[in-house]
Amino acid sequence: MSLKKCFQAGQLKNVTPDLALAKKSLLRGKNILNEVKKLQKQNFIEVSEQRLYQAYFHMFKALLYKDGVKERSHYCTILYVKEKYQPKLNSYVEIIEILKDLRNQSQYGVEEVYREEEEIKNWLQDAHALSHLIEEQLS
Repeated sequence: MSLKKCFQAGQLKNVTPDLALAKKSLLRGKNILNEVKKLQKQNFIEVSEQRLYQAYFHMFKALLYKDGVKERSHYCTILYVKEKYQPKLNSYVEIIEILKDLRNQSQYGVEEVYREEEEIKNWLQDAHALSHLIEEQLS
């Protein structure tokens, strides 16, 4: 699906930009990152992956709120950031797409999905860098 089709289908909708809501969404993402650190220390890798995806998603939503876009689709949200914030955020788009696939496998599949703890740690560090980039966008 193209970004244009996301808007046509109502999966994305133009609304009034809302910087306050953008900042709340970013804060929500950052708070989830703190939770991921705690989960990781307890060796809850699969839950860490799922929460890490949610953190990235909330931070991406912050950009949409800033731009005046309401989302009703994870796919379209990621596509929006991919197209509107390239190349600056391309590496983060790649990460969230991996995390989305892992989340889907974990939630809907019957096989256990396991990633290396080091990989989660790296994605967590990248998420902190993403939060700083988005803070700059919101200021």
